[in-house]
Amino acid sequence: MRFGLDCFVIRRDANASHLCSHLPLGEGLGVRVAALLFGCGSAALGKIDIMSRLCVALAVLTLASGCAGLRGGAPVVRGDRVDATIVIADTPCATAREAAEILRDIIEQMTGQTLSIVTENEAPADGTLLAVGATGIAVGMGVDVPRNRLEDDQYVIRRRGRALALVGNDGGEREGSIYAVYDLLQRWGCGWYGPDPEWHVIPQWDHLRVPDIDIEEKAAFDLRRIHAVAEGEPLGRAWRLGGLRLARDGHTLNALVPRRLREDHPDWFYSGQPDICHPEVIDHVVEQFKERLGGNDGFQYFDIGIDDAYWWPDSEYTRAVGNPGAQLLYFANSIADRLRPAYEGRFAIGLSAGGVTHEPPDPELDAVPGVLAFFGNESNRTKPWDEPDAPDMADFLKTQVWIRRHFHGWRDTGVELGIHDRWMPGVTYREWRELPWIALETTVRNTRYWKQYDVRHVDIETDHAQHNSSLFRWPLYYIGARALWDPHIDPDEALRDACVKLFGPAAQDMFAYYKTLERAMFETPYFQQNRNLPPPEKIYTPEIRAIAGKHLAVAAERADGHEAVAARISRETELWEKAAAILDEAQETPRVLYRAYVDDKFMFWHEPEATVGTIRRLFGMPNHVALYILQTDTDVETRLRKADTIDVIRLTDGARLVTDASEIDANQP
Repeated sequence: MRFGLDCFVIRRDANASHLCSHLPLGEGLGVRVAALLFGCGSAALGKIDIMSRLCVALAVLTLASGCAGLRGGAPVVRGDRVDATIVIADTPCATAREAAEILRDIIEQMTGQTLSIVTENEAPADGTLLAVGATGIAVGMGVDVPRNRLEDDQYVIRRRGRALALVGNDGGEREGSIYAVYDLLQRWGCGWYGPDPEWHVIPQWDHLRVPDIDIEEKAAFDLRRIHAVAEGEPLGRAWRLGGLRLARDGHTLNALVPRRLREDHPDWFYSGQPDICHPEVIDHVVEQFKERLGGNDGFQYFDIGIDDAYWWPDSEYTRAVGNPGAQLLYFANSIADRLRPAYEGRFAIGLSAGGVTHEPPDPELDAVPGVLAFFGNESNRTKPWDEPDAPDMADFLKTQVWIRRHFHGWRDTGVELGIHDRWMPGVTYREWRELPWIALETTVRNTRYWKQYDVRHVDIETDHAQHNSSLFRWPLYYIGARALWDPHIDPDEALRDACVKLFGPAAQDMFAYYKTLERAMFETPYFQQNRNLPPPEKIYTPEIRAIAGKHLAVAAERADGHEAVAARISRETELWEKAAAILDEAQETPRVLYRAYVDDKFMFWHEPEATVGTIRRLFGMPNHVALYILQTDTDVETRLRKADTIDVIRLTDGARLVTDASEIDANQP
C-alpha cells in the first residue's frame, strides 16, 4: 500500500520530443497524467475525450504544484550544485552501508553529481540529509524498525524537515534498508525489468528533490523467491525478492539416508524410498541434524525432501501411521520433537507436499512447532486457484477443485505453510522454453488466495530456458515479484506503468502486446495437468499471433527516434519472430494427446508411453495400492497385467488403468 499523492515532473528528453513522467510518490497517477497529456500511456484511459483529459491534467497539476517533484521537497541536486549528504550510523551494519552506496551510485547516474557518505557524527549542519539504515536521525523521527531475522521484511521512508530516513529490517539476511533505497529510486523514475542493463531505466535529471513522504511497507510473504532472478542483484532487490533463506534442496532424503546403507540396514529400505516411519531411520536423520546444530549457533533449516518418483515403502511402520502424507508429516514431527528440547527456536524442518504426498494426512495428524510444509502447485496453470473448473473438467486429475481440497487438507494440520510453485512449462513441451508466457491475473489472484489462507513462504521454480527467460517473461516475473510483496496490486496498472518507463511513446502498444498474450492464455479452453501448459500452438493461434505482431509493429513505428525504446522493442520483436517460427513448426506437426485413466480420473500425456513411477506420482498412488493395466490390443492371456511387473506403460488414447481387481471381468471382451 502506498500513501500520499502521486506527483510528476514534465521534462523534455534531450533526444526526443515526447515528455517523461517523474514518480516521487508511486508508479501511478503521474505516469497516467503524462500519458493523458502526451499520448504515451494508458489504454484504460484511451476513450476519455480531449476536454476530459485536459480537466484531469489541470486538476492534477494543481495538486502537484506543491509536491516534491515540482516546487516542494528538500533539494538533493540543483544543476551542478549538490544539496544533500547520505548519512549512516557511526557503526553501520553491512546492509545499511551497501544501501547507502547503492543510493549514491544511482543518484550519480541520474544527475552526474556524487553525494558524500558520512557517519552521523560527521553529518553537516545544513543541507538535506538522506539517513540510510538505523540512525539517530531516524529514531528522532519516531522510526522504529526491528533488526531481527525472525521479524518480517519491512521498511519505512519518512521525511521530516531537511532529513529523509530510509530504514528497514537489516537483521541477518534481511535487506530492508536496500528495499527502501530502491523504492525511493523507483519513485524518482528508475526501473529494473531484466538482468540486462538495456532493461534498466535510469532517467537523467538536472534537478532532484526529496518528496514529502511517510510510508511503511511490510512484505506479505516471508520467503519470496523466483529462481530465474539471482539473489543479491539489482533486479531482485528492486523487486524486493528475498526474505528468509529457506533453501529447498529437492530430494534431500537420498543424501540423508543414502541407498548404500541398504547392505547394512536392509529393513530400512523396500523397493526404493527409505522407510521414513522406521524408528532407526528417524534416529539416523536426527543425529545428523544434531551434529549440524551443535556446530553452528545460528538458525538452521533442514529440508527432508523425499524422492517420490521411487516406490513408496509398505511396512508395518508405514501402515501403522497412515497414507504417504501422514507418513511424511509423522517423519517431520518426530524429528522436530527430538530436536526441540535442546534446540528450541533454532531450527525448522521443511517437507514438500507433492506427488504421492499431495494427499493430506489420513488419518488427520497435527503438525508440531518447527515443521514447515511447501505445498506443490500442480494444477491448471492457465487459471488461478479460485477460478471455477469448467463443467467438462470434472473427471480430470489435478483440477482447481482438487488443488484446493488438498491444500486445505494440509492447512488443517496446522503446519506452517509454503507454496512450491513451478513456472516450468518447458518440461512437457520443450517449445515453451523459448516462448513468452504472460499470466498476470492468474499469478496475482493465486498470491491473494495463498495470503488469505495463511501461506508464509513462496518458492517459484523456473524453466532452464535456452536463452534469457528473464527477458521474454519479464512481465510474469516482475508482476509475480510485486505480488509476493503486496498481493493487492493491480496487475494491469503495474504493467502499464512499467511499459511507460520502458517504452515511452510506444507504451500503449507494448501494453496491448503483452495483454494479448495474457488473454490468450487465460481464455483458452485447453488444460494440461501437473506443472504444464497446454500445447503452445493451441494458445498462440494464428489470430492471436497476427494481433500480437501488429502491436509490435505499431510500437516500433512509435519508437522511431528513441534509441533505448527502439532497442527494447527490437529485442522483443526478435524474440517474437523466433517464437513464430517455433509455433509454425509445431502447427505442422500434429500432436497426439494420450488419455490415460486410473479408476474414474484421467490425465493427458504428450508421449506414447509413461513410466509406472510417473503414473503413480501424478495420480497420488502409493506402492501398496495395486495398479492394473487393461491392454485391449493383446490376447486374452496378457490383457490384464499388474503394473508392478512393468517398467513402462505404453499408452493408447483411452488407455485403462485400474486399482480394483473386480473390474477385471467387466473389462473382458
